[in-house]
Amino acid sequence: MAVENSTRNVLTLAEASEFLRCSKAHLCNLANGKVPGLPPLKRVRIGRRVLFRKESLEQWLREVEAPAPVSMPT
Repeated sequence: MAVENSTRNVLTLAEASEFLRCSKAHLCNLANGKVPGLPPLKRVRIGRRVLFRKESLEQWLREVEAPAPVSMPT
């Protein structure tokens, strides 16, 4: 049972790009820290395979989320 839950929390490159709604190439750039102004994504490498923890992706999204704009009084 624990294995089933952990495999759902680990995403492949294709699944992670679908989760973030970006291309696999852009996700690779994010993971390698090649996108200016954004922190690199955490990933796990097992041989040539790259995996992403869903929890790490959600945390990364919270970190890069832009704050709500403050309206100026008129």
